[in-house]
Amino acid sequence: MRLHLIRFLLALTLAFQPFAVLRAKQPPLIVTATSYSWREPSHHRYGRLNALGTRLDDSQIAADWRFYPPGTVMWIQGLGFRIVTDRGRAVTGPRHIDIHFSSLAAMRSWDTRRVHIRILRKP
Repeated sequence: MRLHLIRFLLALTLAFQPFAVLRAKQPPLIVTATSYSWREPSHHRYGRLNALGTRLDDSQIAADWRFYPPGTVMWIQGLGFRIVTDRGRAVTGPRHIDIHFSSLAAMRSWDTRRVHIRILRKP
């Protein structure tokens, strides 16, 4: 049920993509964006589920829930829209996010980057 709600919210946000970025009230933030995948050997103990108990896919990111609670929708430079559904032990503070990729090749290609993000919606 939660996965359907998350996908619905993301689809709704994507439908208004050009307008949502223009209406964002805050200036873009520069953050460190690392990558992870459920296919990584170090992630196998968690399986394919995120911290909310839903299946991980390419629309999701991990963030520090003290700053970006689950359901926060972000626009990420070079990727587009993503939704916070996960958290990680090493993801701390407002200037670090972890982007999920389903493929190891895409995860390794992204690696770590400094990118602009915009917070479009916080629950």
